[in-house]
Amino acid sequence: MDRFKLGRKPAQYQRFSETEASKPAKAGILGRWRIKPFKNRGKHSPQKTSLQKNNVKLKQREIRKLAVANKPPTDPKTLRSMAIDAQLAAYPYHRSLEKIHQAGEIHAPEKEDFATQWDPSSELAELIASDAGLTISSEEPGFLYDRNSGLTAYVLINAQLQEVRLVFGGTTSGLSQGDFLERSRKNFKFSGKQWKANIKNMLGRGIPDSFIQAKVLTASLLEKMPSTLEGKPFKLKLNGHSKGGAEANYAALSMTPPVQAVCFSSSELSRKALSDIPRENLAQASQLVTHYNVSKDLVANTGRIFRGLSQAGKVMTIPAKYAYSSLLDRHDKFTRHIEHYARNAASQTSN
Repeated sequence: MDRFKLGRKPAQYQRFSETEASKPAKAGILGRWRIKPFKNRGKHSPQKTSLQKNNVKLKQREIRKLAVANKPPTDPKTLRSMAIDAQLAAYPYHRSLEKIHQAGEIHAPEKEDFATQWDPSSELAELIASDAGLTISSEEPGFLYDRNSGLTAYVLINAQLQEVRLVFGGTTSGLSQGDFLERSRKNFKFSGKQWKANIKNMLGRGIPDSFIQAKVLTASLLEKMPSTLEGKPFKLKLNGHSKGGAEANYAALSMTPPVQAVCFSSSELSRKALSDIPRENLAQASQLVTHYNVSKDLVANTGRIFRGLSQAGKVMTIPAKYAYSSLLDRHDKFTRHIEHYARNAASQTSN
């Protein structure tokens, strides 16, 4: 018995008459190929389904417009906020509230504005962990993680400002803190999954699981935000560096309505990730998402090598502290370059 004939039916072909064959082919998305339309086309047409699922891929010329270049800030208030945001984005690496306070000393106002009064919130972390399938750390307050996807995130709250920050960790973030080499060695189980997500996003092979989890986590947090005595919910803003910046960028613009995000040297989003974001949210990305990139940082400029990659939002390039700074130093030590610029930009402008 021929095993290749088991359970098989001969292919059925529909013959075309000479009249049908002589008809000119219709041009369009499928070229000259003809497709027999199905009867319930009005209800389940491929066009409608693709729009509903947002699977229409962005073209390269559309992707290029998503990163809106702006000049770096020079006013003291914005420079101070940038330095504080940088330390918030680096919190998964150093877990130091003191460094956030030190950043707030740059152009500090005479009157206390509570911009540095951040604390990790285990209570909020417990409320949202199960929705995204994350584990809550028993040692680090407000820390959520998933060993399978490599996602790491911290929930921080500022009661005085009535604001919550969801901070996504970049590559090498995990259970241990320290410098780049120490994190790479101690968090190698996380790093492997994180590099896998980076490569998947860079090559456009799909949306990494950690990106989807970041979106679910953000949506869950929006539903369970604390509120004031008057019933007004706290404000939510996302932060992240490198891979964490890409997750913050994707999650912030995937919400309805979208939320704000401040990202540092973030990985660029792939065509598939960008195409998954509602078009109306992409249209206002430059008003909601701010990217600070240290000059010549390769991670934030991978789109120059691989097509279909881009950050979505307002992009500002900050000069490195030293011209001879290595590529790794520009990316991993981003807070040093950000704070150096924040301290000196305002004085240079006034002179």
